[in-house]
Amino acid sequence: LMFGKIVGMGLAAWTQMLAWGVMGFALQMSNASFISSPEAQGALSGILNPVFMVFFFLFVTLGFLLYSTIFAAIGAISTTDKDAQNLMAPVIILLVVPFILASALTEVGESGWMVWLSLFPFLAPSLMIMRISVAQPESFSLADPLILQAFIAVALTALAVVGMSWVVARIFRIGILMYGKRPTLPEIWRWIRLK
Repeated sequence: LMFGKIVGMGLAAWTQMLAWGVMGFALQMSNASFISSPEAQGALSGILNPVFMVFFFLFVTLGFLLYSTIFAAIGAISTTDKDAQNLMAPVIILLVVPFILASALTEVGESGWMVWLSLFPFLAPSLMIMRISVAQPESFSLADPLILQAFIAVALTALAVVGMSWVVARIFRIGILMYGKRPTLPEIWRWIRLK
């Protein structure tokens, strides 16, 4: 039930992104004057890079699934809007960190700490896409360290989605039916271990 809701919302989001893509493609084909500038053409060529497009699709989908499961858990254990807002603060921080690091990405490039942060499943959907958009790799060659790291990040994020889905489904099945007081961490841990 929980995963069905998440997938349904994800498909609705991809429908909206497809509509934006069709409009962008139509604008590009129309040779509108604001798209014919060299800066706009450079941005469009970066976005239309097949490597970028494939990894964009993968990371947006995996990132959506990962964070949706976390928000489903928060919704299942929250009894009021205030409880949910308090629990969402750490998750929002995880979503904001990549954008704070974006300026450092252009300065430090492929430094070790940036590579490790972009492999972390909760930061990978944003950071790895930023790294790919800056580097603009031409092919899916595993000889390119960035492409290899991107595939590793996809695998780690997919594993995180599976793991979080399993944990959150166990919380969701009990928490969604609870009413009254907010559960404590020991209670949530007991829900996860319950067979």
